[in-house]
Amino acid sequence: MILCEACGHECKNLQGLSKHRNSCKAAKEQRQAGLSNHAQIRQQRQEDKLKAKELNRQRKHRLARENEDDWMDTDPIPVETASPPGAQPVSPIRKAPSPEFIPPPTTRGRVRKFPRKFTDFLPNSTTRLPHIPPRRRQPPQPATKPRDPTPEPPASPPAPEPLLFKTVPNEFGLYREYPSFPTKETDESEDLDNLCDSPGLATAQTREQGQWWKAFGISRSFEGQGGLFAPFLNSTVFRLMNWFYSGGNVKSISELDRLVKEVLLADDFDREHLKGFSATRELRRLDTEDQKSPFAKENGWTTSTVKIPLPCERVKHNSEASAPTLDVPNVHHRSIVETIVSAFQDDTANSFHLTPCRQFWKRTPTSMPERVITEVYNSDAFYGEHVKVTQQPPEPGPHLETVIAAIMLSSDSTHLANFGDAALWPIYLFFGNLSKYFRSKPSSFAAHHIAYIPSLPKDLQDLYMKAFNGVAATAATITHLKRELMHAIWLLLLDPEFMYAYEHGIVIVCADGVTRRVFPRFFTYSADYPEKILLATIRHLARCPCPRCLIEKRRISGLGTHVDDQRRAHVRVDTEQRQRKVETARVWIFHHGKGVKSKYVEDLLQEDSSIPTRNAFSTRLFQFGFNFFSMFVPDLLHEFELGVWKAVFTHLMRIFYAAGENCIQALNWRYRRVSTFGRNTIRRFSNNASAMKKLAARDFEDLLQCSMPVFEGLLAPKHDKIVQDLLFTLCTWHGLAKLRLHTSSTLAGLKLTTKLLGQALRNFVKNVCSQYKTRALPREEAARTRRRANAAAKGKPPAKTKAPGKKPEVDILPKLLNLFTYKLHALGDYVAAILRFGPSDGFSTQTGELEHKKVKRFYARTNKGRTFERQISRHQRRERILRRISSRVKKGQNIDQADTTPPPPPSASGTHSVSPVPLPATRPRAPVVPVDESDALPPTQPEQHHHISNSKRHATNNFLPDLKDHLLSRLAGNSDGQEHSYSDDERDSVEIVNDRLYRHKVLRINYTTYDVRRSQDSINPRTHSDVMTLSREDDPDIHPYSYARVLGIFHVDVKHHGPHCTAPNTQRMEFLWVRWFQRDRSYAAGWNARRLHRISFLKSDEHDWAFGFVDPSDIIRGIHLIPAFAHGTSSRYLGPSIAREFADEEQGDTDWKFFYVNMFVDRDMVMRFLGGGVGHKATNEFTECLRPDFMSHGDGEMDVEGKDDGEGDDIEGEVNSEEEDEQDEEEDEEEDEEDEDEASWEDDYFEGEDGEEPWDIDDVEAEGYGEF
Repeated sequence: MILCEACGHECKNLQGLSKHRNSCKAAKEQRQAGLSNHAQIRQQRQEDKLKAKELNRQRKHRLARENEDDWMDTDPIPVETASPPGAQPVSPIRKAPSPEFIPPPTTRGRVRKFPRKFTDFLPNSTTRLPHIPPRRRQPPQPATKPRDPTPEPPASPPAPEPLLFKTVPNEFGLYREYPSFPTKETDESEDLDNLCDSPGLATAQTREQGQWWKAFGISRSFEGQGGLFAPFLNSTVFRLMNWFYSGGNVKSISELDRLVKEVLLADDFDREHLKGFSATRELRRLDTEDQKSPFAKENGWTTSTVKIPLPCERVKHNSEASAPTLDVPNVHHRSIVETIVSAFQDDTANSFHLTPCRQFWKRTPTSMPERVITEVYNSDAFYGEHVKVTQQPPEPGPHLETVIAAIMLSSDSTHLANFGDAALWPIYLFFGNLSKYFRSKPSSFAAHHIAYIPSLPKDLQDLYMKAFNGVAATAATITHLKRELMHAIWLLLLDPEFMYAYEHGIVIVCADGVTRRVFPRFFTYSADYPEKILLATIRHLARCPCPRCLIEKRRISGLGTHVDDQRRAHVRVDTEQRQRKVETARVWIFHHGKGVKSKYVEDLLQEDSSIPTRNAFSTRLFQFGFNFFSMFVPDLLHEFELGVWKAVFTHLMRIFYAAGENCIQALNWRYRRVSTFGRNTIRRFSNNASAMKKLAARDFEDLLQCSMPVFEGLLAPKHDKIVQDLLFTLCTWHGLAKLRLHTSSTLAGLKLTTKLLGQALRNFVKNVCSQYKTRALPREEAARTRRRANAAAKGKPPAKTKAPGKKPEVDILPKLLNLFTYKLHALGDYVAAILRFGPSDGFSTQTGELEHKKVKRFYARTNKGRTFERQISRHQRRERILRRISSRVKKGQNIDQADTTPPPPPSASGTHSVSPVPLPATRPRAPVVPVDESDALPPTQPEQHHHISNSKRHATNNFLPDLKDHLLSRLAGNSDGQEHSYSDDERDSVEIVNDRLYRHKVLRINYTTYDVRRSQDSINPRTHSDVMTLSREDDPDIHPYSYARVLGIFHVDVKHHGPHCTAPNTQRMEFLWVRWFQRDRSYAAGWNARRLHRISFLKSDEHDWAFGFVDPSDIIRGIHLIPAFAHGTSSRYLGPSIAREFADEEQGDTDWKFFYVNMFVDRDMVMRFLGGGVGHKATNEFTECLRPDFMSHGDGEMDVEGKDDGEGDDIEGEVNSEEEDEQDEEEDEEEDEEDEDEASWEDDYFEGEDGEEPWDIDDVEAEGYGEF
């Protein structure tokens, strides 16, 4: 019975309790009192915000004076320029304090508006992040309480209560809380180079890279002693061989250029060195040099054979040990203990975080602190495990510092070629002690290869029939053997040496020379769904498909409901009862000769979908209280991007096919006209996006982020509204779930968005999908035909049908959207997983997918024969030697250059001076640099706000009055959003030297991201031309940003004369010529409206400020605008003009009526519009008006319109078991056909193999759909 908390009424179940609450007066009064109290709390918080805002305004003038010269506290350094004869030397702009200059209004002057001044903050400015107090003596342990006088058996002394150590908040308001005083401080923010994510940012590259050979267990002592280029005889041969092994397998034009630059033009190149050259001989020299290969015994790599007992139906044995065994040879593996030792002795260990912490953020000095989670080492799991280990009884011997090796595992079988069945199944080990920003890069060699899992022997059936007198192994038996193989290999890895280390620790002299006791602990295991259930020892897509909880498959569709949260609370736990069931099932199989899927075994294990396989983690670690089910974290790549979103997108395509009216053609046309953004953030879409051919995970991500304007208006209005709501919720959930830095507010927002997503999906299925007779897409029909042909070729029986003897007619059956899948269920586990293990990118399968590229690249250089594994290892050994020599040579070159070359002086403006050139006779048509002209831009210093490329070209001067208004306001320091007017006399006080404007092709904007790192946007009038600034509107509280399209990038040399002169010398001033957008105030947008913000160009004949000028320092970052395709184009904003120089040819002299601001284009942009980004200190004050309710409350308690905690939308359904085999085959085929992109290892985007679960089911496969 369930009691009502308000009146004590007894109810039989939750549904009855829900009905009772609707009529219970006591419950209503209780809710009303709670709402009243909530309103008071909310009002108090609003008052606190106003007070904090007032405090910030009072500090505004003081902060402005401290940062008056620039957004960083450095003095401007003069830049020498080549000036024409008679010109004064050019000096940088220095905004010295001066009385505010407000010129008197005149009838000829025009009203000008400027963006509010934008002042960014460096991630490591003023203090380190976070600052830690000076080292002091360890405080004495608190006195223990007196013991009970009753005698007790000898036991370890009680653990002292942990002492908390807090650091001083840094400039961003971040501080840490340690459970004990950290003996080693690791601060990535100490060096700004560590925080630079964009390749366009200049970094020193002086930090020593990790020793790559230790990832494969090679000792540094194996380095040759035969000279700088050993084992090669000279530098020329080394450079040639290094060129051959570096770069891609396909030698492109750029590779040819690299050959010339790195080999032929090298200072030490000598053609005499190549006389008698033989590539075979040099490769043999490499192989001879590397005697200590990564597979040698002395370096930890061994080759073993595992034995698996063979079951057979109706064959009984006295015991499991007496059953025949299957030998699986060639298991290459490495000791985990030796892996840990080598990692902690590697120089990379200097960046390890050994003492966990909890991180907090105070937005303002008066605000309440919020929890901040960025990494594994500031998560709850690391913190709790560290406290538990440090409180254990001390080990015998000298006292040593106790630390944890946070083990994060990843494994995934990968195809080595597009054709054929060559595959490799590696297991990777990562250390959570290392920052994810370094750990996730393949070039850091942070992935430790610990095993390569072999396949079952190809002659398995022959061996099986020989063991059991001609009886062949069934499909269920082969599946069982695959499960047994995986756990037999893990039993091999969890050897006695590791088990001793798990209990007593490993004494290691770490890279910093300090001896510590390191305890290995497992935290996460990243894998796709088939491998998760293989490791969790549960059945594939069975009654309880989740490896973390015991929810039934038929109840999965209730995502986000209160009842769903209650069901998730029934987590899987490794218990003795579970182990006994498995042992009993194995007795039935081996002692009584029952089948693996016999009724006896199924009745015993089907309650929680277990399988009769002993779990290796349970066998080894159960005695220490380890629950292996907790390792299996969600996987955003497979479960959302290639799961939920791909399923929704696919079903939308089916709806468009059913709706007709050229919806598919319109959608493809729109996607083709979506512009790119950033460095591969949004890529160019294919001509046929609806076909979804050869798309990777990042491609589906792009489809989602740009979906709302593309899908708008393609369906009937009532259906279009539901689809737009669903797409907005999907984008919001994806943006929040993929954040690299989480606060209490963002986690509360993710929890609420998960609830809204469940509602939106159920509403979509009920009110949209039911209105269209959707059928399989052409590609789906073709895939099903191939499956039938393959099944017939293998002798498999055809799928069951309703009418025996008839040909299956599944081609004409409707296709529905399946809401009863594990992937949908997994979306509700992200908040708990992030709190426990850190943000999702830290345990994403992305890192493992990227590591696969190494072995794939080497496979292309093998002969594709049976011994390709050995050849791959040989290529790996060769590359490692070449890398070692190359690193040795580069280190010597860097030392020589550091001794002879002085560092370039920093530039506050980030610009380079150029010499003016005479005005050409023909005036260019457009104020941009032609595409065919080179306008190279070197890497930008991360301390600078912006950087303009060099150029010697000048532009037209027909906008001189407007330009002088802009320059006057900047010289007077009035770019604050106020309105000013200037007379002709005042404009004459500004002299443009030689009446010349210099135009540029590229502008790079550096900015601090929400996760307190440094990144960059590249602005180009031809391609990425849209920017955002702080608002220039009269009421900025309505919307904090203004938007503009950059038409030209310029600089001028100016002189200021007259009584209000601020600098008598010639000054270089940079500016952008822009076309302003205005926000559509008639359109409801934002988080509550679930719509993107809509903007349009200003009408040039109605607004004098439709065009204008902007100081590059006022640019926050670039923005991605998508045309509002549903509203078409218009010529009312502007007539024929050079402002449309790079517009679409189909548009002619027209503009799109509206544009949508894509606030989901990347994670930083999401936080720009959500507000509350830790690194967005410069704009958080202005984005308060954008913050939704859930971003204002860290506790996650908020009012939600249409709140749904009951069972009304909790739809129950079930897939018929007779269709599961066909679905499994469909999944396998989709996985095999998934295209893998040959992108760079350093690319932020990644591909992965498709989900392992059908997302579209036939009408006959589902029960309970009538409840929709």
